[in-house]
Amino acid sequence: MNIPENTLPEPLGFDDSSLRHDTLEKLLYGVGKDTDNATLHDLYSAVALTLRERLIGRWHETQRRIRARQPRKVYYLSLEFLMGRTLLNAAINLDLQDNARTLLEEIGVRLEQLVEEEQDAGLGNGGLGRLAACFLDSMATLDLAGFGYGIRYDYGLFEQRIGPEGEQLERPNNCCASVTSGSSAARICATRCASADIAARGATRTALPRSSGRAASASKRWPTTHRCRATTGAR
Repeated sequence: MNIPENTLPEPLGFDDSSLRHDTLEKLLYGVGKDTDNATLHDLYSAVALTLRERLIGRWHETQRRIRARQPRKVYYLSLEFLMGRTLLNAAINLDLQDNARTLLEEIGVRLEQLVEEEQDAGLGNGGLGRLAACFLDSMATLDLAGFGYGIRYDYGLFEQRIGPEGEQLERPNNCCASVTSGSSAARICATRCASADIAARGATRTALPRSSGRAASASKRWPTTHRCRATTGAR
């Protein structure tokens, strides 16, 4: 598709004014809530969408660079990707942590409060998952074209609680419930369990085909809605 560059939207701003405008716009028209009845989670969704758009801008830049240079690529296949919570990570990698903190303080919310609204994606429970995440972070930092493929479990691996008698209690981790229920476009898009996400200096993403826990075949062509590629750049 050949779209003239002069018809493309202007790049999104990274200043306080642009972030404030876009966050309120996402709250009103993306999440569908007014400022006087929005919950903390609604605000979380709006902020996540605002950061996501800026990550996507870098994602497009990365893809253009890779298409131009045609570098060799690294493909990393893992059953687990323990990426951690993505909102604060994305803000730090975009160098927008202080801007986000200032914006939230204006409306009486601390960034640390908002971060707690995000549930860890249950895509790993040990060293293997952290190792996979560290590999993606390292590829991003080194500006390598890297792709991570794994499994996005319907209910994560498990969520652990300690019972009143000190016993270990396990239950399904429903980190993807908001996506599967289709409750709102904001929750689908808002990095909460977007089967990915963000590492340093670009848009490093983890491809996680939907599964009920069965291992994925690396050669199978997954639908584009569940196949995203981890790319950080190209040397």
